Amino acid sequence: MLQIKDMDGRVLRTVDADTLRGASLRGADLSEADLRGADLRGASLRGADLSEADLRGADLRGADLSGANLRWADLRGANLSGANLRWADLLGANLSGASLRGADLSGADLFGADLRGADLFGADLRGANLREADLSGADLRGADLRGADLRARQYVCQIHASRHAIVAIDDDVRIGCLHKPLAEWLDTFHAVGRENKYTDADIVEYGGWLRQIAAVLAARRGEVAG
Repeated sequence: MLQIKDMDGRVLRTVDADTLRGASLRGADLSEADLRGADLRGASLRGADLSEADLRGADLRGADLSGANLRWADLRGANLSGANLRWADLLGANLSGASLRGADLSGADLFGADLRGADLFGADLRGANLREADLSGADLRGADLRGADLRARQYVCQIHASRHAIVAIDDDVRIGCLHKPLAEWLDTFHAVGRENKYTDADIVEYGGWLRQIAAVLAARRGEVAG
């Protein structure tokens, strides 16, 4: 059972968390709520206070969380595909393993958030704050990172090259749907390019981008790029 409170802390009603699909909880005080595995598909949580809430495994597909306070919330394994998280406060939130496919995170504050292994395919991260966020193993293919603060714990870059986009998170590099460590890419990009019918010019271009990523990483680590 879940107590729904207003922003002054008054109890409005008690509901079963499984009945929250499509519910209107705009501005509700749900701080520290136990919402593990709750079905919140399509729910309106705009401006709600979900700080330190436990949302592990919750289904938030298509939910409106714009402007919501999710500071230090536990969203491990939650499904936020297609959710509206514009200007949401996710400082320190744990989103490891969460699905954020196609989610709108424009302007969201993800400072120090744990996004390890998160699925951010096609997410809108324009103007988002990813400073100190942990993006190791995250999938950023097709994500819009324009204007985002990418001073994450890892080196993050997105390159819109001539054929397929390149997304690098430290040594973890995705080109199109192919995913390899940087060292492996540097050894195999000629062969992979030919196998995928890239032109010689394409192969030279992608080799140049891969070497540039290697040089940036080497500089960050105080090494000499080969």
